Amino acid sequence: MQATYTKLRDGSWGVRVIGAAVTAGQSLTVNTKAGEAKGETIDRVLWSGDGASICSVVARKRHSCSECFGWIEPGESYERVWGKWDGSQDTFKTCPDCLALRDWTKAHVPCFCWQHGSLRDDAREVITDVCERNDVPGMWMEFGRLLIKGARRGRARRNELMRGRT
Repeated sequence: MQATYTKLRDGSWGVRVIGAAVTAGQSLTVNTKAGEAKGETIDRVLWSGDGASICSVVARKRHSCSECFGWIEPGESYERVWGKWDGSQDTFKTCPDCLALRDWTKAHVPCFCWQHGSLRDDAREVITDVCERNDVPGMWMEFGRLLIKGARRGRARRNELMRGRT
């Protein structure tokens, strides 16, 4: 079995596995272009066929979400996006709660565009606009539920940092 890193359609990084069938939760060794071997755990198999599989992976170490600033714990799935904007390179990591907020907003407002690092404000702005123009029962409640879930993750991290534990 041969495993290498590959860019996924959503812009995040995943793993391409050639020569063996893989399943969610399976651990494997991935070879980098620099020749290093890194351990990864499969989160989901996104595509499989012709003796190859494309998979998303879970966090190996603790990261900070670029949107809610909460912790992304080892073993959690997350989105990692690298890009170059206005001449400077940056990497954004998004936790599952903020991904759920983004996906829900995109499902209800198909033209939703956001800037990395301000997803929560951009989503709040577009949902406010939709709710003011249309009477959509329950939309505010579901949006609020998702918004609060991410806020709690960020608050938990801030509380932990204030207590001096990292």
